Amino acid sequence: MAVPSNSVEDIDKALARYYLAMGRDDYNNAFASWCNEHGLDDDDITADDDYFDFNNAADSPLADFLDDHTDFPWNTKIAAEPDSHKMHFIKLLSEIKKDKLYEFTEERNEHKPLNVTAEIYRSVSDDDIAKVNAEHAAQCLTIFNTEMRDDVSVNKLLAVGDKMKAPYLQYVADLYSRDRVAIFLQQGKAIEVQEWSQMNKHCKQIQASIGKSALQEISHAVTSFYYRIVPKLILAASTEIQDSLQQTAKYIAAQIDFVHNTAAANQLSCPFQFDACIAFNEVKYKENIANVDEESDDDDEDDDQYDDVKQDDKTFADCFGNVKEKLGAEKCLHRAAALDGDEKKTASQKPANTASGTGRAGTLMRAFKIHFDAFKSEEIKKKYKGQEYEQYPRLHRMCALVDRREQNQQKGSRQEDELIFFEPPNDCNSMPGANHVPLWYFDASKTCIIPNRGYNQKAKDTEPADSNVKPDETNITSGFHCKGAMLVLSFHVISVDEIRAYLYLNGQVCRFLPQDIIELLPRYFVQSESNVKWAKSAAAKELVAMLKHKLVDKKFEAFLNEFQYKT
Repeated sequence: MAVPSNSVEDIDKALARYYLAMGRDDYNNAFASWCNEHGLDDDDITADDDYFDFNNAADSPLADFLDDHTDFPWNTKIAAEPDSHKMHFIKLLSEIKKDKLYEFTEERNEHKPLNVTAEIYRSVSDDDIAKVNAEHAAQCLTIFNTEMRDDVSVNKLLAVGDKMKAPYLQYVADLYSRDRVAIFLQQGKAIEVQEWSQMNKHCKQIQASIGKSALQEISHAVTSFYYRIVPKLILAASTEIQDSLQQTAKYIAAQIDFVHNTAAANQLSCPFQFDACIAFNEVKYKENIANVDEESDDDDEDDDQYDDVKQDDKTFADCFGNVKEKLGAEKCLHRAAALDGDEKKTASQKPANTASGTGRAGTLMRAFKIHFDAFKSEEIKKKYKGQEYEQYPRLHRMCALVDRREQNQQKGSRQEDELIFFEPPNDCNSMPGANHVPLWYFDASKTCIIPNRGYNQKAKDTEPADSNVKPDETNITSGFHCKGAMLVLSFHVISVDEIRAYLYLNGQVCRFLPQDIIELLPRYFVQSESNVKWAKSAAAKELVAMLKHKLVDKKFEAFLNEFQYKT
């Protein structure tokens, strides 16, 4: 919900965030100082809407700010049009006035939305489809099974994406994922793929420019994506994590900060994958669940895979077991470190001053960097040498687990929270070269996150409900429900400006955006007074605003901004 700006200070703080979003840290309260020098106060800001009329920007006294600040940061497109600068500045201020936590997504994005033309779509040949089919069959051994290889619609969209050098199948699947969340939060309705394809702007354009058959291929491909690769997140959750939403958000913030800084510090570290997990101590099942009409798409032949857990097995049990022993048994490089009381305490306090850009929002963020550096120097160095070690995690996949379970000697859990950095098994820890397909990231996560004992002897266990395997002896993957007690953020890091994040809960997936911390995640946590209060707090909103500048995927953002569902 938008929070209007009611003062010069509100706008000044927002412009400080804008400078940071544009890569500048030299703001220094420029707008507040300028208003003071020119005799403009809060009454002018709140009373005169003409000041914010960007259609008549030349008449606004606020436009004169640019005369005194000729180095105001613009993206490349706007910078090339100096005659429009005052109009864009007043438009920016008008957005800030409507919402002091305005995100600046369009202003900082220089990319145009992916444009799938009829010429490109129709140029896809049988040879093109055979090429991407062979590439995916070779690289995605877990998800690209017989059904996927024979899925005409999936392979068509993969071939279109290959021609355009963009993950087109993911774009439309993620577009549906984000529209689905938005519609659910606004209307309480879980929209089906077929209905979505009839109302979505991109799908309408495809039908108008290419034809109904292309629209049907998109609809079928998106349905298959969430049926054959990983189920979409059930929005009417049947479980509640018995833990602190605020503390979980701090860990998520630390994970995002770590990924952003790793990519930003050295572009040679990209691409890489980071699967960041949180293990919770307890989950309870809701007695009364709102009657929400969840989807039943054409391919949903096995409804069980969309259940949070099997309906006949709602007794909570730990599914992790002794993680460090498992990693050791399967010879997975790992390093564990306790997060001491000071680190946890700092992380639960108010985030650092995001307006001024000082600090890194708490000790937890620094802890991730410190413990990763130790993991790399103490463990990774044993396996990788030379350039491969220096550029690590380039072309590699690594994982981390924050263990929030209660102390238990048998499980190996401590009194303090524990951070374990580790490499997954060899069959899913290295990318198949720089030309890996985008779906490889999903395949790796679904192959293994935390291996079961005997994994390397090809004893990959199925879910306990389908065998006699105990829950804590199962191969934990992105598709395993873990009784609702595991949250995974899977980061597909192409570059610092192209980071795709996916949220896994209950073995189900959703394209993740920072606002999900306060809009979506609360649905999966116990509705305690502290959780409800924090999700609505100014501190939570500030945290989300800060993370939006670190979890960036400019190409997809351009696509999403153009085609997403809007009220």
